[in-house]
Amino acid sequence: MMGQKTKVLAIVAMLLNLFDACATLFMVSNGATEVNPIMAHAIEVGPAFFVAIKIILFTFAIILMAKRSPSLLVWVVGGYSLLVLWHCYLFYHFLHL
Repeated sequence: MMGQKTKVLAIVAMLLNLFDACATLFMVSNGATEVNPIMAHAIEVGPAFFVAIKIILFTFAIILMAKRSPSLLVWVVGGYSLLVLWHCYLFYHFLHL
């Protein structure tokens, strides 16, 4: 059974992933390029497809990680937190052009 900390980390990771998806779509719609070729193709198929694939695959990975290696969730949240900071930096520069 998952502990409370593991559940919180899993939820935070999924929320950060959702923010990343929305921020990526915003940036791509304003001229940026998705560097992950698989996700770039998903965006080409359509924004809803991109978000669905991103959420489904990430949620599956997080559930698997929470059950098998919950200590890794701290690293996932840390990595996604850095990615959110990167998006904030990009938003700031985009809005101040």
